[in-house]
Amino acid sequence: MRNIILFCLTFGIIMIFSDNVFSEEISLSDVDGEAVAYIDTEKENTVFLWDGTPEAYLIKEKNWYNVYGFNGLHLGWYEKGLVYTHKGYVIGFKKGCMNIKVSLNEEKSRVDYLPFKHPKEKVPEKPKFIKQITYSECLGYFLRMGRD
Repeated sequence: MRNIILFCLTFGIIMIFSDNVFSEEISLSDVDGEAVAYIDTEKENTVFLWDGTPEAYLIKEKNWYNVYGFNGLHLGWYEKGLVYTHKGYVIGFKKGCMNIKVSLNEEKSRVDYLPFKHPKEKVPEKPKFIKQITYSECLGYFLRMGRD
């Protein structure tokens, strides 16, 4: 019993003082199920394309994240494993969040630098999210709108 209490106290202290206990990379697939990007939670929630190019980053707000390009443009939202456009449609997703089979690309490339973050534009009004995918744009193109 004493060991269990000691474990719980130790785990609690680690959780309180460490923001990165559960840090991970979150793969994002496009509407065809191809993994094209990933979120690196250890690098300021930066969104990288699979080739290692940093394209966007996430800023926490309430129970969702705003997706910003490094050029300051607000690109959309990330909530519950889904990436939404300004029109409210799903453009990308984390494995298991949609009924679409996910295929992984070859190994991810790594980039050690992050671009300068320009001042962020005002967040537009959040639309009603529709858990429906959009075929009008692809996730890679969507993220590239955040380039300088």
